[in-house]
Amino acid sequence: MFNDFSFQGEGFIKIDPRTKMIIFILCSIAALRESRTLFQGLLFFFTFALLINGKQFIFAIKMLILYGVMIGIDLLVMMFCLPEALMILLMGIRVFRMFLPVMMAFAIIIKTTRVSEFLAAFDKMHVPEEITIPFSVMFRFFPTIGEEWDNIQNAMKFRGFALTFKNIITRPAFVYECSIVPLLSDTVLIADELSAASLCRGLGANTKRTSLVEVRMGVFDYMLIGFAIWLNIMSYTAY
Repeated sequence: MFNDFSFQGEGFIKIDPRTKMIIFILCSIAALRESRTLFQGLLFFFTFALLINGKQFIFAIKMLILYGVMIGIDLLVMMFCLPEALMILLMGIRVFRMFLPVMMAFAIIIKTTRVSEFLAAFDKMHVPEEITIPFSVMFRFFPTIGEEWDNIQNAMKFRGFALTFKNIITRPAFVYECSIVPLLSDTVLIADELSAASLCRGLGANTKRTSLVEVRMGVFDYMLIGFAIWLNIMSYTAY
């Protein structure tokens, strides 16, 4: 679960980190504004195409299957009269489907961008260190948490109570104690260690940082931003 948001490589066409952040913000605004299924589908396939460009095929297929299942449930509910309890569940599914493109846009940032690229982009935007340092810690936080989660699961398997559906149903409190509690305690330690490591690498120094990474926005970046802006304009003009 946590490894889905760890860095895995760059894409076919390189996208500037600033473009990814702008797309994430615009997709979030459009998702909050728009409730039409057709428009939500357009927003979903926009972020889906960006995942494919980023070579995140497995994650993109997972999201496509999940989106198709939610659409199928929605269509089945429209065909049959269901009790109010199931209608409330349907509303929860619709809300999750609405924010699915936002989660995918966030995954694009995490999975296809190195920390050094973000730092170089922040330097070009003259972002203060009060924002740069927390961001650098955050983008290292997710893959580190993924590694800790794998270690916890391996330790549980070694002791004979793996995180399975059967154990969750039969021994929920025990599974919670052995998985979530260690993860929460490790989270605090990891955040402190990453903050200290960032400062040791010179992020808090008074001198200007140099970088071997060159970030530059090209024609493809402006096309993506323009399309995201068009999606927002369409969502506002629909009302």
